[in-house]
Amino acid sequence: MQSFRFECQKGCVRCCEAPGVVRLAAGDADVAARHLGMGTDEFHSQYVMKGADGLFLRPVEGTRCPFLLADGCAIHEAKPTQCRLYPFWPEIVETRQSWRKTVELCPGIGKGPLIQIEDAVLRAREMKTAFPECYDFANRGLNMLGVNPYIAFSGNCREAIAFYKDALSAEVLFTQTMGDSPMPDMGPAENIMHCTLKVGDSVLMMCDDPRGGAASGGNISLAIGLNDPARAAVLFENLSAGGTVIMPLGKTFWAEAFGMVADRFGVKWMVNCDAPK
Repeated sequence: MQSFRFECQKGCVRCCEAPGVVRLAAGDADVAARHLGMGTDEFHSQYVMKGADGLFLRPVEGTRCPFLLADGCAIHEAKPTQCRLYPFWPEIVETRQSWRKTVELCPGIGKGPLIQIEDAVLRAREMKTAFPECYDFANRGLNMLGVNPYIAFSGNCREAIAFYKDALSAEVLFTQTMGDSPMPDMGPAENIMHCTLKVGDSVLMMCDDPRGGAASGGNISLAIGLNDPARAAVLFENLSAGGTVIMPLGKTFWAEAFGMVADRFGVKWMVNCDAPK
């Protein structure tokens, strides 16, 4: 294929509803502020948040973008670089599987003017230039705090904690029951909402599964800890490719962003992002 048709459909919100956050490139805030007839400082105060490695549109409840309306984008003519360059993101155009998935999602593909493959590649390069922190593979681990095993139990987490304390000489660093948490309706008050154990130089995390679905041998997930919401969104999207989203990435009482996904190999992951400092 040497070319294809594409034209962003005004009023379409398919890509806007995908998990993640909207990252701002240099100049994006200025353009949007002028479009709205407001000063850049005022725009930053109302709509922008700062992460560990950049600026992002501040999400509002139920959506990742404050300008996402039922009938489309409120700043369509001045939308940020990330939105303007979709679907020509490197992670989409450089893999056939991601491109096929995007074709199914985006109604603009197959419509409008012809786009040459060379032009698509140039736009992908523009994305890399605008957001080097996302595509600098040498530095991709800077905002990741680590990966730890997370075990879910069917109501007997407290018993497991006592067992591991004795069997592994583990130290309890933190524990919270369902009844003591801001989500007491998640299960019996005495069940464990979260527990962190220190085993030597490693950390083991566990809880009672509020869904009651934990089973022997299939109750272990890998928990990724991060401190940057944009990076969390990228990793969550990467792990979701060809997999199954168990819980969409979103804000919780304990994290700026948290989500669960089973990747295409059946491995379960928890992506947990602290609030940006």
